[in-house]
Amino acid sequence: MKYLVSICVLLLLMACGPSNDAIDKQFEREFQDAIAQLNGTFEDIHIAPDWKAEAYFKDGQLSLYKEWTMPENGYTLKRVYLNKDAIDKIVYRTDLPVYSQSDEINFIDSLFLMYPSTKQVIRYYDSQLVDTIIDPQKINRIFKDIAYTSNAIQKEYDQRKKE
Repeated sequence: MKYLVSICVLLLLMACGPSNDAIDKQFEREFQDAIAQLNGTFEDIHIAPDWKAEAYFKDGQLSLYKEWTMPENGYTLKRVYLNKDAIDKIVYRTDLPVYSQSDEINFIDSLFLMYPSTKQVIRYYDSQLVDTIIDPQKINRIFKDIAYTSNAIQKEYDQRKKE
């Protein structure tokens, strides 16, 4: 029993590592402000069991969305700001496992603020600004994912409106 309690305490301490919760709350408030300013239509979209989005439309066009993916361990969260066919800004948070050779699982909480037009990526760790870089490769990879997801959300919305 003593060992079980020790293991539980150890697991709890490992789960309490550096977190981006504080800065993420600021980005969530900013997102909620953008929703209020948009004054659009809300749709809850589930494309797959481990994927969901809260999408906001203005005049039938996708303008904002928040997307979650929930793999077996961890999660990803994207807040996407669109301006017609262009992506203005992406707030991308991941909390995903990293496996070590000793089969330990550590979660890495990463938060990125991305501006596709300038290829700028602002990185945060433990809710503190780490650096700002120009990373076309990362932006292009995320941009393709966002384009695919945006199209899927728009199609789902359009299909619902036809019914």
